[in-house]
Amino acid sequence: MAMFTSHHAHKSNSVFGAVWAIAVGSIAEVRASWRRRKNAELIQSMPAELRKDIGWPTSDILNEKNGDIRH
Repeated sequence: MAMFTSHHAHKSNSVFGAVWAIAVGSIAEVRASWRRRKNAELIQSMPAELRKDIGWPTSDILNEKNGDIRH
C-alpha cells in the first residue's frame, strides 16, 4: 500500500485562517525585532576593543560612512 504525504502546508480558505497567519507572522516579527535590539544592546555594552575584534562597527566608522569625518 502506497502512502502519499504532502510537504506543503495546507492553505486555509477561511478568513480565520488568514487572520491567524497574519497574527502569528506579526508575533514572530516582534520577537525577532526584540531579540535583535537586545543583542545590539549587549554588544554595545562590550568594551570598544572587543567590539572591534568581532567586527562590530564603532561610532567612528559610522561617522566616516556618513561623511562626518573628524580627525
